[in-house]
Amino acid sequence: DNPAWASPSFDDSKWPLLRSDESWTKQGYANYEGYAWYRFRIQVPDGSEPLALFLPRIRTGYQVFANGKFIGGEGSIVPTRNEVTAYFPAAYRLPQVGTGPQFMQIAIRVWYGAALGLPGGMLQPGSAAGAPAVLAPELTRDRDARTVDAVSDYGYCLLALFVGLTTLVLFFSRLADREYLWFSVLLLASGAEVAMGIVGDYVPIPGTFYYAISGAAGGISVIAALLFFSTVLRTPRSFFWWLAFAGRFVSPIGLLFYYLGWMTWGEGHAVGIALMLPADLWFVGTLAIPAVRKGVSARWLLAPAVLYYSFRLLGHLSVASFQLGWQKTRMTVDFPLISRPFPLTLYGIFGYVFVLSLLLFLVRRFSAARQEEARLSQEMEAARSVQSLLIPAAPPATPGFAVEHIYLPASEVGGDFFQVLPGDDGSLLIVVGDVSGKGLQAAMTVSAIVGALRDGHERQPAQVLAH
Repeated sequence: DNPAWASPSFDDSKWPLLRSDESWTKQGYANYEGYAWYRFRIQVPDGSEPLALFLPRIRTGYQVFANGKFIGGEGSIVPTRNEVTAYFPAAYRLPQVGTGPQFMQIAIRVWYGAALGLPGGMLQPGSAAGAPAVLAPELTRDRDARTVDAVSDYGYCLLALFVGLTTLVLFFSRLADREYLWFSVLLLASGAEVAMGIVGDYVPIPGTFYYAISGAAGGISVIAALLFFSTVLRTPRSFFWWLAFAGRFVSPIGLLFYYLGWMTWGEGHAVGIALMLPADLWFVGTLAIPAVRKGVSARWLLAPAVLYYSFRLLGHLSVASFQLGWQKTRMTVDFPLISRPFPLTLYGIFGYVFVLSLLLFLVRRFSAARQEEARLSQEMEAARSVQSLLIPAAPPATPGFAVEHIYLPASEVGGDFFQVLPGDDGSLLIVVGDVSGKGLQAAMTVSAIVGALRDGHERQPAQVLAH
């Protein structure tokens, strides 16, 4: 970094040439972090006309000089580990240099923090110089292009919000079924993580805040997934489950180490991935083993969950290995499958399939539960009908005795019963009993007992019980 490099008289003939339509990361400077300068000349056909310079997004902060004079910039040029997330294109008015054709020296001073292993410097084609009115639409085109690129993420956020809130309503109607709560939290937190990525592309948020919120949302989503799968598959929360839970809970510590200056971004990211790994392995193992044993629920969930979490883990590993210098070129595991009417990547498809598969699973589960409730309701109605015939509404005539009763079952149909049986000899037999269980089975057992009582003529307790 040298302020003299902005001077039009500086000799840059020994500098290496770089393309201006792609990052320096792809051109031999994969792990470079710090200051860098671009220098180029533009030919001004007529210096009497006002001109502007349009620059696309440059990561992360930069200053522009024309003939040695500062004319503007974007972001922060001060070295920091708390750089902002958003990078915007901009147009800068060039100074007028008189009449007639001549050259203008442009110098761009860039600061790059190498966060997340993203490319540094100029990120895309589109640099241009010309009349301001001609360049103005470029800003609109860039904004529209970013909006189109984010359509898939918008769609995922809306899907996660709608399905998450719908599932939360189902939970409040069935408070005992906690899987609806965990699934709702999983989706809402996952949607919040993706939404944070969209916001971070439009708003210059400090990196510390951005990664803290995004990491917290991702952590909550994975922890909710651990609770969801352990509930629906009825698996015990073993030592490895708690290890996965604790690892995902403390995984942001790698980010903390980076911002404290104790680690590089690659090292901090690698620590976070190592702490997240037990959760991903738990998902695969917990779903694969029951699926092999012909568990219907596990087979339904296996493919979408394994694809989604494994693909995400592979992406993290690719970034970390690149940052640690294990790869000369960052391996891209995600790629667009379609580009029109909007880009849709492989990971985006896995995300949609994951959400829809789990939604269908819960709908199927909810439908089966409702059918079971309907069956039990019919059974209970039949049991009530049987019980109404077995429990006397009023006691029979009992000469010499005054008998009163009240029957209040704890549930809709209970196994408690009583009978008042006057004898021909003026005696009175009263039997009070309780059948274990509830519902139709208990009512039918009571009916058999009451039938035997009414059929017998024994009056002594032992004889009655024997009969």
